[in-house]
Amino acid sequence: MDDIIEGYIMETENKKVKYFPSHIVPLSHDISDGRQSILTEDFIYIDRLGIEHRARKGLNTNGMSGWRIVLALIGCSPYGAGLGACVIHDQEWSDAAKLLTREDRLKARKKADKNFVEMLKVLGIGRIRRRIIYRAVRMASPFRK
Repeated sequence: MDDIIEGYIMETENKKVKYFPSHIVPLSHDISDGRQSILTEDFIYIDRLGIEHRARKGLNTNGMSGWRIVLALIGCSPYGAGLGACVIHDQEWSDAAKLLTREDRLKARKKADKNFVEMLKVLGIGRIRRRIIYRAVRMASPFRK
């Protein structure tokens, strides 16, 4: 039985709540090319284990940066419903790129991708759209080094 607690969805009593303390992503669109934005405050997601995932103030992001034609076909805007998940995902990828070994970078990337899909679900994006978004973002985001 689903319960709604202060706007957050809890699937069962045994599972922890997964949520974004704020659904408003604080972005500034003052960058010259119009595709990039800067996070003006920290943005947080709490996962099912109670672990805090934080995108730090000053993060440069382009929103949902997957293959834009694919995203447009399913009605996704770069700064639409999945923006919170994309910002956290961008921060986790940025952090992963700074790790020293390739193995550590790949492990961090895999964890970030798993969290990304979970966050899209929490934001109410359906299963099929979630999978399409995930694939579009992964195809457009080669992980180098």
